[in-house]
Amino acid sequence: MPDPDVGVLSRSRATRFIVGSNLRTELSGAGWLYALPRLRYGSVLALGAPSAASLTALTRVSDQVTVVDPSEDSRRRVATLATARGWDGVQAMAADDVSRPQADLLVAPDARVGDRATAVRRWLETAPPDAVAFVGHGQGAATDVGTGATGRSSLSVRLTPGHGEVRSLAPLGDAAMPATLRDLELDAPRFRWSSFKVLRKGRLPDLPFPWRPTDRRATIIAGPDIALGAVPEYLARVASDGGHDLNGWRWAVAARGDYDSQKVLVVLVPPGSSGPTGTVKITRASEHSPRLENEARALQTLAGLDIANGRIPTPWFSGDHAGRAIVGEAFVDGAPFRTRARWDPGCPHLADAVGWLTDLAVATRRDVPATAVREALLDLLARYAGIHGPAAAEVDQLRAIFERVGDIEEPFPSVFQHGDPGIWNLLVDRGDRTVFLDWEAAEADGLPLWDLFYFFRSYAVGAARKAGTRDPVEGAARHMVDGSPLADRLIEAAAAYRAAVGLPAAAVEPLALGCWVHRSLKEAMRSTPERLGTGTSVRFLRHMLERRTAPTLARLYGGEA
Repeated sequence: MPDPDVGVLSRSRATRFIVGSNLRTELSGAGWLYALPRLRYGSVLALGAPSAASLTALTRVSDQVTVVDPSEDSRRRVATLATARGWDGVQAMAADDVSRPQADLLVAPDARVGDRATAVRRWLETAPPDAVAFVGHGQGAATDVGTGATGRSSLSVRLTPGHGEVRSLAPLGDAAMPATLRDLELDAPRFRWSSFKVLRKGRLPDLPFPWRPTDRRATIIAGPDIALGAVPEYLARVASDGGHDLNGWRWAVAARGDYDSQKVLVVLVPPGSSGPTGTVKITRASEHSPRLENEARALQTLAGLDIANGRIPTPWFSGDHAGRAIVGEAFVDGAPFRTRARWDPGCPHLADAVGWLTDLAVATRRDVPATAVREALLDLLARYAGIHGPAAAEVDQLRAIFERVGDIEEPFPSVFQHGDPGIWNLLVDRGDRTVFLDWEAAEADGLPLWDLFYFFRSYAVGAARKAGTRDPVEGAARHMVDGSPLADRLIEAAAAYRAAVGLPAAAVEPLALGCWVHRSLKEAMRSTPERLGTGTSVRFLRHMLERRTAPTLARLYGGEA
């Protein structure tokens, strides 16, 4: 019998879907921060105006940031950004007596500019014993900042890309780690297609060109008792508290991504090994910690299931530092799913992924009242209406479809849901098994078919792009609304899933449409108000509503096997 107290989509229903809360323009940069001994400081002194992304990161490690820059334009830019973001603790000035600073973190993006190298040396002479400095040298040999005279420890590091925000970092003495990052596609590219398009238009981008061979370096300076060449102190401590000794391990930092919610990665290589065996995820801000903490719980929960063996990352440890969640996992050796997919209905990797999602649903299913599912869908619909402002007829149509769920008398299964099984979160290991990464959006009380639908849409879009269709909604509709051999595969997969978990055919249409209502809410967080109606999920949802009797949908909703 269904348990009337069991929740449905409790995590999603507790989430605040705020328009524009995860925009590209508010990415936290300064990827080098994660190589420092700690991620919290009393105050920061920056010699030279940081980029907007780097300044965002500095405000998160300290409540007081002082920027010293002789350029009036640079100071004005810092002041304008601070006002817009509400950073009361940020100030910009033309000059200062940096020989006696209050700051315990010094940032000098390029110590070769003007007299910055001299200023760094003066700062080191009087800085507190636990003070830390990051001194960039641009491209070329390192600048002598006199660490020997102060008795402090130092570490030279290699950075990528050669210009702009730091996206990866590795100790200079470890020649293998940069290659490891390149092999994992975690370093920053030296050539950007956008720059080539600028050249074609007859305009030159700012030098240095991003595809020029570079050797960008920096020096990290800390107190004499800090072992800078080892795994960063804060990370080693969290790992140790979780039962993992990282003494002697090699490491590198990767801070790729376009959104602030994307995690910084630390790649770990044990002593005597040539390749990584562990990765650590770190949130860029405390507000993103609940997502990563949710992943840690999900992995711990699933680790005890036989079907999870080799299909999910093995959890190692989890903890927090300076308000940021930190999760260590075993490294998964595999190729990105997109590089192995055949993009046709007979693709073995498509079949394997669909089969495992079905197995996960069977292994974790539990009965819940159909009325609880109805209430969850109606709750999401109310928020969808409030955010996207759809026409009243659209809301009425969706409400009527969702209301029908409450009339289902058969047991309604709830399942453990990955929450984001797009092809970008999948690897194919050496045994040709699909491995599912990134469980941050997992729902312990999720809804059946949602993972299958979302995965299949990402596969359909990839197949359509391979055939020349660039628009993701048009590509998804080709194989999930209209008829095609790949659409036949979707019908077959959905029927097998339904039979395996005991899902009534009457639930398919409400679940299909509810899936894209939910995705539209998540999509709104990455959108500005004026662009809400342009998102892939909301457009796909409306396309499905307009074409409810289209060939594939008619078969899907009719329960065809």
